[in-house]
Amino acid sequence: MALNNSDQERIRRYLLGQLSDEDLQTIEERLMTENDLFEELEVSKDEIIGEYCAGELTATEREWLEQHFLASKEGKLNRRFALALEQSKRKSPKQETFFERLQTRFSNLWNRQPWAVAAIASAAVVLVVAGIVLRSTSQSTSDKFLALTLTNSSATRTGEGEPAAKVSLPLNVDELRITLMLPESAPSASSYRVEALDGISTLSVAGSSSNSVSVIVPAPPLRRGNYALRLYAIKPDGTEERVPGNYFFTVE
Repeated sequence: MALNNSDQERIRRYLLGQLSDEDLQTIEERLMTENDLFEELEVSKDEIIGEYCAGELTATEREWLEQHFLASKEGKLNRRFALALEQSKRKSPKQETFFERLQTRFSNLWNRQPWAVAAIASAAVVLVVAGIVLRSTSQSTSDKFLALTLTNSSATRTGEGEPAAKVSLPLNVDELRITLMLPESAPSASSYRVEALDGISTLSVAGSSSNSVSVIVPAPPLRRGNYALRLYAIKPDGTEERVPGNYFFTVE
């Protein structure tokens, strides 16, 4: 038997204790024999519990529900489920980002002490400008170098055998980055050490690969003339072995 709006309304009133004794007896008899009506009862229970949790019932309806249906074992279970479901649907508070929190704090501080905000803002501008200057200086410094690749020579001094590589150093160059190509006879090594035969007091190994070693030579001390570098292979046990030959270059 299909239900109508009147039956649905009676079920709702039945759950809220709003039926007369005669209508109450009639609906309970029908619930024992009509499956559709019983299913409507179960659906209505959930709907009313949801309305209860959402605060949509009148004070009289809430009071009756709490004293009767919700006081029963079934009602307590349904109510607990509905409350848990409602809790899970609530969205967690939005987490403010760092900049949003900063904006809120500045706003509160401005309302209390506007002079402090002005001072902080000025300091922030100084820091930003300083950061830009430092970064610009750092970038410009790292870009002021000249690259040079040298092959190993068996000569003992400049002028013997193949001519030395020639390089011109502009005034704005801070360092000379030299790649020393390893000869086939070079001993195996875990690291390398480099030294200058003359004219260079400071230099360092920046890195190495299977066939080359990178060396950095500060440019300011270099003057026009001939230079020679000597390379040493450092073995895993800490001992050194010289790489045969030398590396020559000329500053013009």
